[in-house]
Amino acid sequence: MEPFLKISPSEAKEIVLAKRAAGVSVKDAMQAVGRSYETWKDWRKNDATFKERADKIHAALQSGDKATSEVPDFPEFCERYLYQALPHHHLRAWDVLNGRPPRDLRDSMEFQQGAGDADDETVQVIMNFPPEHAKSTVWGVQYAAWRIAKDPNVRIAFISNGQNLTKKFLFELKEILDRPDMYPELHAAFAPAGGWRSTDKAEGLAWRENMIYVRGRTKRMKDPTVEALSMGSRIYGTRFDVMILDDIEDENTASQYEAHGATIGQTIYSRLDKKTGVLLVLGTRVAVTDIYRHLRDNAKDEFDRPFYTYFAQPAVLDGYPGPSADWEVLWPEHMPPRSIAKAKASMPDPRRFEFVYQQSDVSDEATFPTECVDGAVNQRRFHGVMTPGAPGHRREGNQGLYVVASWDPASSAGCNAMIVMGVDKREGIGAHRWVLDVWNKRGAVPRITIQLLKDWTVKYSVNEWRIEKNAVQQFITQLPEIRDFLTAHGARLVEHQTTNNKWDPIMGVEGTLVPLILPCAEEIGDRLVAVPSGTGPICFPAPRRNPHVKTLTEQLKRWDADNKKQVQDLVMALWFAELGVRQYLRGGLGQQTHTKSKYVSRGAIARRGVYRFDQVEVA
Repeated sequence: MEPFLKISPSEAKEIVLAKRAAGVSVKDAMQAVGRSYETWKDWRKNDATFKERADKIHAALQSGDKATSEVPDFPEFCERYLYQALPHHHLRAWDVLNGRPPRDLRDSMEFQQGAGDADDETVQVIMNFPPEHAKSTVWGVQYAAWRIAKDPNVRIAFISNGQNLTKKFLFELKEILDRPDMYPELHAAFAPAGGWRSTDKAEGLAWRENMIYVRGRTKRMKDPTVEALSMGSRIYGTRFDVMILDDIEDENTASQYEAHGATIGQTIYSRLDKKTGVLLVLGTRVAVTDIYRHLRDNAKDEFDRPFYTYFAQPAVLDGYPGPSADWEVLWPEHMPPRSIAKAKASMPDPRRFEFVYQQSDVSDEATFPTECVDGAVNQRRFHGVMTPGAPGHRREGNQGLYVVASWDPASSAGCNAMIVMGVDKREGIGAHRWVLDVWNKRGAVPRITIQLLKDWTVKYSVNEWRIEKNAVQQFITQLPEIRDFLTAHGARLVEHQTTNNKWDPIMGVEGTLVPLILPCAEEIGDRLVAVPSGTGPICFPAPRRNPHVKTLTEQLKRWDADNKKQVQDLVMALWFAELGVRQYLRGGLGQQTHTKSKYVSRGAIARRGVYRFDQVEVA
């Protein structure tokens, strides 16, 4: 009995509870730690926590025969036996894995249903998640535990970029399968007698660092229950029921996406059970073109239908790229807006945040490079009316400027965007563009935007308003409240119709804005370097007092003509304003209604009006 004296009471209690969870009787469990049944009763009498845990295990053992216990669906299994309810974004993933469209599908998500085959029950799914959203824990570890509980004959492969990562996942799975003290209900309900760990070294079935064999298998198979492999490892004659490919690429290997795609098609898929196998490709986007985009866009069947079902969820569901205070995020309990905003701030290039956290497709070649957009920002000038002679301001202030304001309206669920820009015709067609103010608001009610239109008209002496007239917004330009106010203040109203003209190579977004923004940086060697603040053809005010300016610059940096889902409200508003400026500079359109004079006070300008003779009643 001497060896048992070295086991402390607390250690002995844990061992006994673990053995009870594995189905061992109280008498045998107590004997294993050198204690009597009387000690068991004493523990229950004097240790309330021990009694509660022991009763919980006893109830689980009495709930039914393990051999016939029905394993619930994966979400219930996680909550009841692993004590972790699936977050909503993983419930969507569960839908996709079962061939259903994801619940609560949002516009910011991307879902592509694979073609499938009525005679083939295999599942091929690609799912992209942002960092730190538990994809590996849920689908690399907990999902494997569920499959083993359902059928100990299952054969599972973990494949990742490096074997160290897959070994880590395997270690976490071992913790679930080999710790009845941590998961007593799981072991009591489903574990075979003696637990899942196989210790049969004679048959080579002992658990290893990179593979495990579980007890309870009813089929004679040489293949391990779970094997951890690295991308590129040789797979010797093995068949798998489940193959989980998790983060098979990183920044250093993303350029090898074509070779990885070939490996998946020629080697990995060939090892999958062709009737009921599951091929699950998980990951976070790591490059503009990576294995996930490559498989999604290029793996097609003979009818040119996508082979893989694809599902991607962004970290920020709504409100991006506006201020983080307006963000609706994917997993607010674990990754709130402030955490994602910090991650974004660590990335100088917003395009990287786009594909890493937002799972978006972005172009290899930025239309508006970061250095050029940053060079267009005048850090010495804040938004508002310019002060003559102030650093970073125009020498004459706003005096002598022709001012064009633009408005890209939206429905109540979308973003309204407004920009006001001034130009001096005396400088010619290449006149410097002064962006005076920027505003962007999601879900703004009409009265707010109409009031801002009035305020800006007076504040900046706006000569011309350009307002988009499309679909649900077309009523705005017909409102008497707007028309009468602008007429009374001498401002023209120009209705803008957006069609495919925004892609026009000359007068479209890129044709008009690229000549203004690209010169805001210059090539020095093989690098782009921003020009001195505010010296390019266009300058934006500093964003420190106006976060909407930062939203504008981020939308420009992210602009991609091939991405029709991108948020682009402020870019469109800037384009409207530039079209108005170009028409004014090139010939007579947009004539002023009042003579400019430096002796006219702001109050006098505000009191100016215009009479419409077609509405004057003749006595």
